[in-house]
Amino acid sequence: MRILSLFIVLTFFSTTYATDDVTGDWLITTPDENGDPIEWQLTLSGDGSFQVDILVDGTIDVHGDYWIKGQQITFQHAEECGCCDHKGIYKFRLETDKLWVDPVEDQCELRNPGKEVYFTKI
Repeated sequence: MRILSLFIVLTFFSTTYATDDVTGDWLITTPDENGDPIEWQLTLSGDGSFQVDILVDGTIDVHGDYWIKGQQITFQHAEECGCCDHKGIYKFRLETDKLWVDPVEDQCELRNPGKEVYFTKI
C-alpha cells in the first residue's frame, strides 16, 4: 500500500503542465493582402513579455506582455507600438511542436485571425 501511495504522489507532483512550454520562438505563415504568404515570428519569454517579428527580418515590429490563466492566453501590446490598445484573449493548446490559438475576444483586427490558427515551434 505504501508503494502505491508513493507512486501516486510522485506521479501527481512530477506532472508538467502545457502552460510551462509556451515560451520560445514560434512561426506562422499567413497570406498578405495579395494572398502571398508571409512569415511571422512570435517570441514568448519566460518573464511574460512577447515580441513579434513580421517578415522574420530581425526587426521587432510589435511587443508587449502576455499572461496565462488556465487554458487562456491574453496579449496586451505595449502602448508605444501604436497598434492595438485592447487586450486579446485566446484559448490555447499545445500539440507536440504546435501552439494552437483560438480567439475568444479580441477587437484588434491586426492581431485577430478570426479563427483558430497554429504556430510551429522553431
